[in-house]
Amino acid sequence: MSDASLLSVSDLTIEVATRNGVSTAVEGLSFELKRGEVLGIVGESGSGKSITMLALMGLLSADSAALTAGRIRLEGVDLYSEGITRYRRAVRGGALAMIFQEPMTSLNPVLTIGAQIGSAIRQHQPQLSAGEVSARVAGLLALVGVPDPERRCRQYPHEYSGGMRQRAMIAMAMANEPKVLIADEPTTALDVTVQAQIMEVLAEARARTGASMLLVTHDLGLIAENADRVLVMYGGRVVEQGSVTEIFETPRHPYTIGLLRSLPAIDREQTSLYAIPGQPPALTERPQGCVFHPRCEMSQGRSPCSQERPPMRAFSSDHASACHYAQEARRWADDLASRLAETAS
Repeated sequence: MSDASLLSVSDLTIEVATRNGVSTAVEGLSFELKRGEVLGIVGESGSGKSITMLALMGLLSADSAALTAGRIRLEGVDLYSEGITRYRRAVRGGALAMIFQEPMTSLNPVLTIGAQIGSAIRQHQPQLSAGEVSARVAGLLALVGVPDPERRCRQYPHEYSGGMRQRAMIAMAMANEPKVLIADEPTTALDVTVQAQIMEVLAEARARTGASMLLVTHDLGLIAENADRVLVMYGGRVVEQGSVTEIFETPRHPYTIGLLRSLPAIDREQTSLYAIPGQPPALTERPQGCVFHPRCEMSQGRSPCSQERPPMRAFSSDHASACHYAQEARRWADDLASRLAETAS
């Protein structure tokens, strides 16, 4: 763990119980979050993004999921070391906070917004008086752009719009000025205008507190505009990581290239978008070798892809790809672009 690293995850493996037995949801995951940075985590549904975030928060269900290998360290302290349970509870909602995917199911429908945010504050700052907590709650709602915060404190979640509920969730996550903010699909189901407003709120809140952020999303446009580095996940593994510039300009993994080529272009006319063949693997049917090879057009059935797990190969100090033929990725990306252009014409 480097001195600049705030959060470090190394060789993380998470297993889950299914009807067909125990399966691996995340395998050998490693990354670092530096102080003050935004790390974007992308990948299709089922790639292991959200369950990794729950593991960071210590929220894995004991009945159905378990961290079986690896370490999660916050400022050098292992959050899963023996006897650290009380510390992990103190960290959760304090130094480490999370904005969940769907605020309507994450907020308690029978408690007011003010009561819920106030509870988070009292949990970590018991020395504050009731008046100080109320003032803090109103200040947080004002910070995230909720109008008339004193009145809104007394309202229930169903009295808020979708965008307003998301703002309330951000206020709750920022209540104790966390060092690490996890935003799991923070703009899901919101229209484009509200999405932009929510991201502005997050940026302003982070600027005020200096929090680092893990931004989990399917929206690559959101990553391009807000992240410093990117982690691409597929089938529970990291397949590529690097700076935003390197990932978007010189991707080195066919899965990353496929995701980027599936985006609509704003600088030219398109009649169709690229679609990655097939579907992500089920937990119980993860292929041997490279987890992406059954869907990979670049592989062309070559044996290393189906038999050997590719190591993470570095192309710069902060760009690496887990592909046996990563050196061919740029040429394949150009060929794919040509094919799409021909289709458009």
